[in-house]
Amino acid sequence: MLGLWFSCWTGIDALVTMWTSPSTPTLRASMNLSYRARVAALLSDSPLTSEAVITDVRHLLSHGEEGLAFDTVCSWIYEDALPVTREYHARLVVMADELGTPRSVRRLEELLTD
Repeated sequence: MLGLWFSCWTGIDALVTMWTSPSTPTLRASMNLSYRARVAALLSDSPLTSEAVITDVRHLLSHGEEGLAFDTVCSWIYEDALPVTREYHARLVVMADELGTPRSVRRLEELLTD
């Protein structure tokens, strides 16, 4: 939409689109970095204790698989029936919504501790 507005003016809509479009590699990379950092923070704050699972999640993150890494964290929390706080659960729900994976957190409410 921003590109269309600028095209009426000067014809620089290609530049505007390039810098504002989520398909721009630089912007997409920064979005992935943000997701990567946030999933890594969720992993760090998670109740997971299995070094093998933690290593797997870090490996997925290092290969740009933020969605799969996030789903793995949620799956193992549920699989191991690990307790989660409401605050941590809320962070998981926000991340799931942003990643478009609401199913990842669907059953985690059963594990709330407060």
